[in-house]
Amino acid sequence: MSVAIPTVAPVPDQWVQAQAAGATSTLEEVLLASHLLGANRALANFGGGNTSAKGIATDHVGREVSAIWVKGSGSDLATMSASDFTELRLDEILPLLQRTEMSDEEMVAHLARCQLDPAAPRSSIETLLHAFIPAAHVHHTHPDAINALACARDGRQLIGECFGDSAAWIEYIRPGFTLAKQVGEAVRAKPGLRLVVLAKHGLVVWGDTARDAYEQTIAVCNQAADLVNARTEGRRRFAGPAGDAGLDADARRAALAQILPTLRGALSSQRGKLLLTDTSPAVCELVQSRDGAAVATIGAACPDHLVHTKRVPMWVSYDPAHDTIAQLRDRVVAHAADYRREYEAYFERYAATGDRMSDPDPRVVLIENLGMVTAGTTPKAARISRDLYHRAIEVMAGAGSVSRFRRSSR
Repeated sequence: MSVAIPTVAPVPDQWVQAQAAGATSTLEEVLLASHLLGANRALANFGGGNTSAKGIATDHVGREVSAIWVKGSGSDLATMSASDFTELRLDEILPLLQRTEMSDEEMVAHLARCQLDPAAPRSSIETLLHAFIPAAHVHHTHPDAINALACARDGRQLIGECFGDSAAWIEYIRPGFTLAKQVGEAVRAKPGLRLVVLAKHGLVVWGDTARDAYEQTIAVCNQAADLVNARTEGRRRFAGPAGDAGLDADARRAALAQILPTLRGALSSQRGKLLLTDTSPAVCELVQSRDGAAVATIGAACPDHLVHTKRVPMWVSYDPAHDTIAQLRDRVVAHAADYRREYEAYFERYAATGDRMSDPDPRVVLIENLGMVTAGTTPKAARISRDLYHRAIEVMAGAGSVSRFRRSSR
């Protein structure tokens, strides 16, 4: 099935309704904003994005110190608690803005010394980005609407058309000191700036309060959605359906059931896997489209997806009018072996000293005219891969409709 008019759905502002719960302190308010952002996966990926607040904290001997609370590594915005924030001495971080370079190892060691509580979660790799922006509250997310523009071939131009001089564009660079310095300097150089867009990555906004930053995120995303929808009215996503595959929903599920045992074995070269099938409208729109194979194999839609979806899915062609299930089984086995060889070569090409290769099997499998299968060592892992790939579908569809999608990884 296909969707004739691609739509980036507007994002509702939930602050007033949620505020009835009664958040009063700085930490309670940034936690509320975190939960609201994380509750909408079109705004924040599972485990991705981070929020922060600056204020006054009390150290272990009772002294008041200038501090920043940043969402720590390993937590999710939707479900995190106050203890998942890492509290750091801001005055010991800000001088780093004067440095010209800093390795990841140096940065991690420095931030560990800045923590007020050594037992707090490990500091986020993007802590300096939050610290260098001179605002009380900073929110970094990966919204579909923004990434539909940020992952487009002419993303800088599209962001300029959408937001004018109120947005800064930062070319893609891995999170760390250099990215944080570029963002901090861009914000400090232009007091009228409203947002920073990180190419192929996401959005950064700020405000005097958690509510200000949250509502800025909503406003910016809806502004981007308006542009995408206006540009794509009447156009089909992924260039529309390639043809009539002749399979109804029951036939698709039956075909998938027949190949799942073979697929499970093919995806379990090192560790046993659980599989999750998905024949939802968005997935079927992609796997039955003219451009599906070409777009899906370009690369990841967001760096935060890579852990759970890998750089690309495994695409398996299948024409039910001409291919038998036996042929599809053989194709699945051959493609899985090819995927592993290509992944191993990719790792060798780009690995840094000390990097260790993860399981080389695909996490996401797209089968033409049938649907999607995600693999994980637990049901939760398979669900996360599925949910993140739904976000990738929306970003690829939006970027491809207004321009051309470009990957956010090598």
